[in-house]
Amino acid sequence: MTKRNENLSTIKFRNFIKRNIFLIGFFGIIIIVGVASLSIDTIKNENNNKNKTYGDDVIEMYYFHWTLCSHCKEQNKFNEKLIKKYPNLKIIEFEVTEDGSEEKYKEIAQNFEELPNDKIPGTPLTIIGNEYNIGYGKDETTGKKLEDLIIKENIKINENWDENTMI
Repeated sequence: MTKRNENLSTIKFRNFIKRNIFLIGFFGIIIIVGVASLSIDTIKNENNNKNKTYGDDVIEMYYFHWTLCSHCKEQNKFNEKLIKKYPNLKIIEFEVTEDGSEEKYKEIAQNFEELPNDKIPGTPLTIIGNEYNIGYGKDETTGKKLEDLIIKENIKINENWDENTMI
């Protein structure tokens, strides 16, 4: 490119910016607000689940997942529905590549003859009560199975409810 063409291109670019500065600024602000809003919603959802106080009727769901797992991403969406539907459900998450997740798995796996004790057999791995599920298909199949396990645990809680120990 010649010096004259380079200067002409620079002048055209500057004129374009001057003519459209309002639109460029407007869209820039819209993008910033959108990203900030998504970030705030994500943080709120995470904090709501972490700061939740549970009573004696808590159902603990151990959930081992991997960030890059497509099936885990689908179950993550379903888990949000479960939390809304079952307020006594406490999902205890472990990202399998983070420190401590393998140790926690080994601790829990001792309670299951079928699970290998040395490593996590696959993701997502969900443990509710004394039952577990490996993998995730669809909400109508795997999701229903997980929901059935939650309902089963709620029945156990209701059967063992003692009004004398209520605080």
